[in-house]
Amino acid sequence: MKKKSQKFLSLCKEYDVSPDNVREVLSVKQAFKIRGVDILKMPGVSKLPKRFRLWLEWLYKMAVVAEAFNTDESGKLWIPNYNDSNEYKYEIWWDVKADSKHTSGSGLSCDGCVGWSAASDVPARLCFKNRDTAIFVGKHFAKEFKYVQLHFE
Repeated sequence: MKKKSQKFLSLCKEYDVSPDNVREVLSVKQAFKIRGVDILKMPGVSKLPKRFRLWLEWLYKMAVVAEAFNTDESGKLWIPNYNDSNEYKYEIWWDVKADSKHTSGSGLSCDGCVGWSAASDVPARLCFKNRDTAIFVGKHFAKEFKYVQLHFE
């Protein structure tokens, strides 16, 4: 197993997570490298209205970040199995106060549960295999995820 950097260990301590449960990924650029994706070859969105471009670019970037964290050291990608209700799946949650610039307030995801049935509006690509990873990503990449979760132009 690859030795973890002091910076990563310090962040794990700050975020109160176990470094043994989290893949070391400290930047979007590093996530792209782990997944073998060229960060300079972004999907074309130039023909879309301007108000959607930034959001789609950051959604793509954060999906790659999530995949990097869900990839083990051997390169195997964990993909959530939504047909297995016994498999835990973790998401990032923020409480956000709305204001005139950011009109999306409250929590940034939604779920419902009724005795026999549950539904979630969390994309599978943005789920994580354990709680510590979700906490680390949510705290370390909060600035980047805001472009996915909130409306910016």
